[in-house]
Amino acid sequence: MSVLSQFFSGADTNIALVPIEIFMVGGGGGGAGPTTVLYNCGGGAGQVLYTRSYATIGKSYTLTIGAGGSPSPAPSGLGGVGNATIFGNYIAYGGGGGISYSNPSPTNNGSYGSAGGGGGVCYVSGNTISDTGFSAAYSAPLYGGGGAGGVPTPNPNPYSGPNGGNGIPADVIGIPTIVGGGGGPGSSTQGYWGSGGPGGGGNGAYANVPGPQTIGASGTANTGGGGGGGAGSGNAPGVGGSGGSGLLIIRYPTSWAAATVTGNTPTPAQPGYNVYRWNSGPGTITFNAS
Repeated sequence: MSVLSQFFSGADTNIALVPIEIFMVGGGGGGAGPTTVLYNCGGGAGQVLYTRSYATIGKSYTLTIGAGGSPSPAPSGLGGVGNATIFGNYIAYGGGGGISYSNPSPTNNGSYGSAGGGGGVCYVSGNTISDTGFSAAYSAPLYGGGGAGGVPTPNPNPYSGPNGGNGIPADVIGIPTIVGGGGGPGSSTQGYWGSGGPGGGGNGAYANVPGPQTIGASGTANTGGGGGGGAGSGNAPGVGGSGGSGLLIIRYPTSWAAATVTGNTPTPAQPGYNVYRWNSGPGTITFNAS
């Protein structure tokens, strides 16, 4: 099936088409919590998608920007899955939620969040904490989610645990930022909390035992970053952070007329391109004749 037929239903190739680039990020998964257990892992990042396609002149397209997943609404400790960002038939899925040590199976990667980054799972092996979510991978034509919560990345600080997975640069569409960082795990035990991954991942919480309720940081808005895990103390619950919301950017050459858009957010100009960005939805874009 061609890219054109995937994007349009019954497309007529005799109709004038505009070549466009699409960059999409799904909402990040929420961090684990609220639980009173010591270890609560971060959420996975939303899926990052970049592709080239065509749009029909005169047609109006609707879009949705995925909200980040919420922290667990129940004592299960499992963070909420992020919501998808949708444009036409293209979908950037949300990241999976982190999971708590209250369900310590090393084979459970939290919730996978479809094509988005998997949420982390914390469990104890001897005196260490492990986190077995999966991380980013480029797999044409999609970019995978930007990292699972608490994927072990090098950390020179002996008093902190595994950090969230690294995100993905958005420079492919001319935006100097990184999106899709995984959330870091939270802990009440010294040495086992972690920072969020570059690309909007929220930091995990840290609390001494016993200590007050401690909240993991939320993923950064419009990056799809995963939320950080909370830090339970045994006496008070640790609450995870929310996942960061998603993003949509569309650009195409200025040899084609500017589009008519609703719901968009102004973005810096790029020479030679019409560029449109949505930080929230719903919204629309209509491609106009020259």
